[in-house]
Amino acid sequence: MLNWQNKKSFNSFLSKLVEKFYSILNKLKLPHMTNLAVKERYNESELAEFRQLIEQKLRKAHEEYQFYKTQMNDGGLSGDSKVKSLDDAVGSSENEFIAGAAARMQKHIHHLENAILRIENKVYGVCRATGKLIPKQRLLAVPHATLSIEAKNNSLG
Repeated sequence: MLNWQNKKSFNSFLSKLVEKFYSILNKLKLPHMTNLAVKERYNESELAEFRQLIEQKLRKAHEEYQFYKTQMNDGGLSGDSKVKSLDDAVGSSENEFIAGAAARMQKHIHHLENAILRIENKVYGVCRATGKLIPKQRLLAVPHATLSIEAKNNSLG
């Protein structure tokens, strides 16, 4: 039994094994296995499906961002919370939390907008580290992903 030192070496081995498998299959050119070639990018209908999902998430993210901005503006105008010092501390902490949430949402919006640009440029779903296609399941879960799980694990490893 093989003993792997770390997840990174195992993932690297597995990736090379899969590549070798596809290489051998392509050389065999069996008629019932011709569709096993490695796909390089998503087709137009798949890109349209991803775009619809991203635009839906983008609308929701804009709504949440507007909510946070309204909360920040309303919180700053209230004079009642400035009566006691404890209220000041709570109000300040709440304002920091809302400001942080707004900043995170703004960053999320930026990532989603970049994903739409990648769709328009026909490079959506291609891992920026490996150049391979990111699995559809991952993109449905995290539509702004730019790394495959393999590349993400290797960068954390």
